[in-house]
Amino acid sequence: MNATSNKGARLSRDIQAKIGEKLALLYLPVLRQDIPQQLSDLSRRLDATGKTRRKRRSSLSRMLEALRRRGARS
Repeated sequence: MNATSNKGARLSRDIQAKIGEKLALLYLPVLRQDIPQQLSDLSRRLDATGKTRRKRRSSLSRMLEALRRRGARS
């Protein structure tokens, strides 16, 4: 099948979520590294504005939040 032959092809939300989870696991070692405070603040602000637009957060957002909470306890 030619990738350009079906321009209207879309992945379901379930498939997109599974891909996101796999990518998050792949990048977990990078996510565990300390991030600069400015980047952390920006991520929190983006999450806060996103919550007003949509209730469902991505796997990556949930993982970042868990890492933030864990870092706050350290």
